[in-house]
Amino acid sequence: RDPPAGVEPRRLRELQAGGAGAYGSLSAEERVALLEWLCEEAVCAAAVHDHLDQALEETKELNKEIREEDMRIRELKKCRPVAQTSRKTAASMEPDPEPADP
Repeated sequence: RDPPAGVEPRRLRELQAGGAGAYGSLSAEERVALLEWLCEEAVCAAAVHDHLDQALEETKELNKEIREEDMRIRELKKCRPVAQTSRKTAASMEPDPEPADP
């Protein structure tokens, strides 16, 4: 691919040569251009692309599981007040305990 636009070829040669402080000598604009180019290169790499696809599929599956769990919790919450009311009603219908003989 073409080298990053916005970074002078001379500066790229310095980076490739690994000169001490070569990256630090780049201007902010050159660093941003270099970072943009590196990101584009990474996204185009098959391994990175495959990893992103796999992560997307895993995210979709986890979101599906979360939705299912949320629905289950909502259903349990709907049933819970009825169960508590039934227990209270049943308890109020029980006869009072008889006093113990002294």
